[in-house]
Amino acid sequence: FALAFESTQLIFQHGKFGIHDTTMTATVLKFYIVGLPFYALNKIWTPSFYALDKQKIPVLCSMVAIAFNIIFCLSLVSSYGFKILALGGGLSIMLNSLLQSTLMAKYLGLGWKFFFPLGFFKRVVGGLIGYAVIIGLKEVLPWSNDVIWRQVGLLSVYCAASILFYFLSLLLMGERKTLPFRK
Repeated sequence: FALAFESTQLIFQHGKFGIHDTTMTATVLKFYIVGLPFYALNKIWTPSFYALDKQKIPVLCSMVAIAFNIIFCLSLVSSYGFKILALGGGLSIMLNSLLQSTLMAKYLGLGWKFFFPLGFFKRVVGGLIGYAVIIGLKEVLPWSNDVIWRQVGLLSVYCAASILFYFLSLLLMGERKTLPFRK
C-alpha cells in the first residue's frame, strides 16, 4: 500500500504509460489491496465449508457479497469513476469473508480468540510499524523519477528497512515463533 505509486512507476511507466497512468493505476491498486487479506481468508473458508459438507454457506455468502458489490458500484461509479469498482470488489470480498468467518465460528463452536489470537494483533502492529518506516524513509530518501537503477535501489531500501523493523517489532513484542531465524 505504501509503495503502490513507486512500484507501479518502476514496472509500468515507460513509453506511452505516463505519470497520469501511473497515478491512476496506483490508486486502483490501493483499493484492490484493501480486499487482499480477505481473498486469502476466502481461499481458506470456502474449501473448509465444502469439506464439512456445507456447500450452501459459501454460495449464499457469495450471493450476498455480489449483491452488495453491484449495489455499491452502481450507486457510486457515476460520482467516483472506475476506482470505485476496485473498492467495491475489495469490500465485497471483505463482506463475504466476514460472513463466512462468523458462520464458521458458529458452526464449529469456536470463539473469536481462535481466529484472532494475540499473535495476530502483534503482526498487525508490526505491519503498521513497517508501513510507518516506509513513509518515514520516503521523507528522508525521496523517490526519484529519473534513473531506473536509483528507483530499484530506493525500492529495495524501503522494503528491506520495512521488513527489518517488522521483525524487530515482533521480537520486541515477544513473538519469537513468527520469526524465521528462531531457535
